[in-house]
Amino acid sequence: MASVVLERVLNVIVLGPGYPDARTQDLFLMSSFWNVTILIVSYLFVIYWVGPAFMSRFSEPLDTYSYLVWHNLFLVIANALFGLSLLACLVYSNQNLLCEPVRQGDVASDLIAYLMYALLLLKIFELGDAFALVCKKLDPPFILIFHHVTIVAVVWVGVKYGPGGSATFPTLLNSLIHVLIYLHFKYGRRHLSQQQSRKIFILIYFVQFIVVTFLSGSAMYYKCGYPDWVAAVSILYNITLMLVYVRSVWSLWCTVRPVEYPSSSSSSSSESEDEIVLEHGKASTTTNKSTPHNNKKK
Repeated sequence: MASVVLERVLNVIVLGPGYPDARTQDLFLMSSFWNVTILIVSYLFVIYWVGPAFMSRFSEPLDTYSYLVWHNLFLVIANALFGLSLLACLVYSNQNLLCEPVRQGDVASDLIAYLMYALLLLKIFELGDAFALVCKKLDPPFILIFHHVTIVAVVWVGVKYGPGGSATFPTLLNSLIHVLIYLHFKYGRRHLSQQQSRKIFILIYFVQFIVVTFLSGSAMYYKCGYPDWVAAVSILYNITLMLVYVRSVWSLWCTVRPVEYPSSSSSSSSESEDEIVLEHGKASTTTNKSTPHNNKKK
């Protein structure tokens, strides 16, 4: 399998990535990779420079509780509808989970292609997590920014060159996991401590990475017509995510920590904003440490 991946990478370098999907190539942001590159660079510029510079004008962090409530509610509903739609298409078209080509011309396959594009827009919307942290004068953890930025780029590649086929079930799995994550941000902390929640979600993420890597490898092995190089990108990306998350796994399972207890249902709004980072297994730190009020809260 490694030789196949290397061969496909070399072919992409020499011959190019192939032909884009006709259904998505003319949609917003899809005409050129420069579009999503400019979006990502602008996002990083705001998160690491413009946002902190603007927040330095305020002595207190902004209240983002209402924003996060509606942000998470929208993501729960959107991911649930997205996942159910994909599941219906997958069952209707009787797809093979081990290897399925990107089909065109039938209703289910065309709907899947446009759902994949909707997923890209949803991943762009999820970038708003970090804006809430910046408004709270918190440093967005590297793992959160890395995950959100890279997933936008990877999904763009899939939508451009392979919207559907063997990517359908992994996308469905990701959507269902995000429903659980964003529901937990609102309700799960009443029953689980932060450390317990992080352990559960890191484990879920690792299972997802392994499953997606296996299915992408299966698509390359059976050669049913799904673009090999898109599957190779998926494999390399999921392996990279596993390596990035190793530090979180070590700190959660191999470090002795004080026992944490679940917060009460009457938790303050400031605690709710901090829950954003549970998905990524690492707490953030305040950026304005010189503020006396913030030091007292810590």
